[in-house]
Amino acid sequence: METNENVPGYESRKDLLFVGGLTDAHGPNVNAVELFLKELWPKISAQLPDFKMTIVGTNPCKRTIADAYKTAQLFGRVEDLQPLYNQARVVICPLRFGAGIPLKLAEAMAHEVPNVISIAAAHGFGIEDGSVVTIAGNF
Repeated sequence: METNENVPGYESRKDLLFVGGLTDAHGPNVNAVELFLKELWPKISAQLPDFKMTIVGTNPCKRTIADAYKTAQLFGRVEDLQPLYNQARVVICPLRFGAGIPLKLAEAMAHEVPNVISIAAAHGFGIEDGSVVTIAGNF
């Protein structure tokens, strides 16, 4: 992926972004988003009130919709994620369980947006804290 010189710099960005399937069949993503919104987002938004939380996921389940609409922007399927990546200061991947490589993490890294991820999300990549991401303990 080539670097786009028209992309806003890090300092002009201020949003958090999560991208991933949110149907009931995507249990790890649904669990991660719901817990993040309940446990972590209130603390972050209290410290950074101008930040927005943006969640993108096809066909979100009703629980996720209810939780997200209280405090975040929720989009369903988005054809072009580039504008959302351009706004994001950080992409989060707070998975607490699951197997395999989270493609959402690979995509965020390809868009050159800093990532904060859980230990479970890092496991599939074999990456180390501080290399290309910040790994936060599972909450």
